[in-house]
Amino acid sequence: MKKIQSTPKKVEKVVEVTTEYEDEVVATDQTVWDDLLGKQVVIFGAVYIYAGKLIGINGDGIVLQEAVVVYETGSFKESGWKHSEPLPCKEWVVLKSAIEGIGAL
Repeated sequence: MKKIQSTPKKVEKVVEVTTEYEDEVVATDQTVWDDLLGKQVVIFGAVYIYAGKLIGINGDGIVLQEAVVVYETGSFKESGWKHSEPLPCKEWVVLKSAIEGIGAL
């Protein structure tokens, strides 16, 4: 009787899973700033919180009229700020690069 010696072989099974999406690109000239222009806004920046009327937008910054710097917000359920101070000029420019969040009041 012949003896057969078998050596185990390593077999790998590779399964590739792909998901395909059909994206629709929608182009618009409107920016997020367009909806906020002319409104009272609050800006959470890298260091300070500002509030005022958004009256201008350019490449680097946005312009607030009658701006205040907010030192203490108080409860967001309340209207107004617990401690804010008006800035010493009619218009205040906030650099876009320093903005973390912005919203209409």
